[in-house]
Amino acid sequence: LKVLVVRGVSLMKKDIFGTTDPYCRLSLYRDVRQTSCLGNSVRTRTIKRSLNPEWNEEFYFRVNPESNRLIFEIFDENRITRDNFLGYVSISLPQTDIAVDGFEDLSRTTAKSYLLKQRR
Repeated sequence: LKVLVVRGVSLMKKDIFGTTDPYCRLSLYRDVRQTSCLGNSVRTRTIKRSLNPEWNEEFYFRVNPESNRLIFEIFDENRITRDNFLGYVSISLPQTDIAVDGFEDLSRTTAKSYLLKQRR
């Protein structure tokens, strides 16, 4: 699965200066219940002082489209303290339109936008 993290729009202000230093962490989970992360997470670079970051970074995952879940988490990077969580998006691959056969329409791209959710 090729994932392109394009941008964030109107992120929350977390720094005392009214800006954010955002990055996106992507994690692939074995099943839709998010009980077991597969391998290491990957992340975008940090965009300094931006509420509307443009990452345009590609990542590749070996997935099982019938059971995996992909989690996108946005953080505000801090040098001294722990990074601030801004929100997440959880995508259940069985509920998306992913071709199972590797030879099927390899040129197809699907762009989607998602709203960030807060942790419960």
